[in-house]
Amino acid sequence: MRKIIFPLLLGISGIVVLMWLGFWQLDRLSWKESILADIDTRIIAAPVALPANPDEGRDEYTAVQLRGTPGADELHVLTSGTAAGTGYRVIRAFEVTDGRRILIDLGLLPLDAKGASATLTATGGRSSS
Repeated sequence: MRKIIFPLLLGISGIVVLMWLGFWQLDRLSWKESILADIDTRIIAAPVALPANPDEGRDEYTAVQLRGTPGADELHVLTSGTAAGTGYRVIRAFEVTDGRRILIDLGLLPLDAKGASATLTATGGRSSS
C-alpha cells in the first residue's frame, strides 16, 4: 500500500494542474474573443473625423475620414512573414487641412512592384499607374 501512495498523489496532483490549465485556457479564450469583438466593432464602424488629440487606447482601430494633401515622398519598409507575403510596407506623410501632418500606412507593395509609381486614392488605398 505504501508503494502506491506517492505515485497516486503525483497522479492526482498532475490531474489537478492539467485541469487548472484547461480552465485557464478557456478563460483566456473568452478574454481574447472579447478583444477581437471590440476590434471588429471599431473597424466596421462609420468613419469619424480625425480626433484633435488621439489617444491610443481610445482611438486604436478607429476608421477616420480626413481631407488634405498627400506628401510626395514615401517610405518603403521591407516586411516579411505577413499573410500577404513579402513586400514593402508603404508609409506616406499626409498634410491635413487643419495643418497637422500624420503618417498613413498605405499597405503592402509586392516586391516586384517597387518601381511602379503609386498614388493615394480617396479611400486611402493604393492605385498603380
